[in-house]
Amino acid sequence: MAGVPALTLQPSTTLRSARGELIAWDTAAVGHALAHRLVPVVHGDVAFDEAQGAAIISTEQLLLYLARNTPDLRPTRIILVGEAGVYTADPRVNPQAQRIPSINRDNIAAVRGAAGGSHGADVAGGMHSKLELLWRMVESQPGLTAQLIGTTPGLLTRALLGQAGGEGTTIAA
Repeated sequence: MAGVPALTLQPSTTLRSARGELIAWDTAAVGHALAHRLVPVVHGDVAFDEAQGAAIISTEQLLLYLARNTPDLRPTRIILVGEAGVYTADPRVNPQAQRIPSINRDNIAAVRGAAGGSHGADVAGGMHSKLELLWRMVESQPGLTAQLIGTTPGLLTRALLGQAGGEGTTIAA
């Protein structure tokens, strides 16, 4: 993204898991990037797994780890690029599906009931898993918000600048 001092970090080199659950992540590079006013970009990746050799760790698992285990790196705002938001049904299957602009304590139960699994080979669990992990994060970290946005050119820039209100889905407890 032009104009943003972003730095993609390769999580796999510093992750460890057990039975698919993230148990350790050396986050020094994330802290170093932030100290140098860089925007660390993390993504799901493969981890060395003590029980099964290797495991897929989702982006949401990484963010949950930061929120729970690194007070100095605890996020206050998360922007996930990819899905255009959370919908009342799967928009790929149901053209009547409506985007849910905001998820909070008032509607989380209903949204959970409608969230689907993955499409194709998404081993991270799809929207249902993404929503569960994001909700656990925002519920346990006061003030944390998460926003799911699509890939429309310029949308990430607007989101980073706080100018993407009403686009995607915002999740806050």
